[in-house]
Amino acid sequence: MSRQGKASNQPFPHNAVKLLERMRRSKAGWRPRHYERLFMGFGFEARQGGEHTIYYDLDDPDNSVSVPRHRELKPYLAGLAVAAVVRKLDRLKETE
Repeated sequence: MSRQGKASNQPFPHNAVKLLERMRRSKAGWRPRHYERLFMGFGFEARQGGEHTIYYDLDDPDNSVSVPRHRELKPYLAGLAVAAVVRKLDRLKETE
């Protein structure tokens, strides 16, 4: 049950869904921790590579995003992250 007392039919954590909505609206000001919360909340795996963290979908190896591990990141990265999550959600809908 959610905090409002309603049953949730969403398979993903509420905070990950809210973060996706916020990232769709605003592309600037995101940090590596935000990307970690987003990707991990939607079931992506992570691996460390040099100065980047690579988030990838186990079921779709071509669906990955490389996120630098420094403070503030370029706005285009939010667009890539949103697209990767949406791609995963679309794939999951097709398999239902």
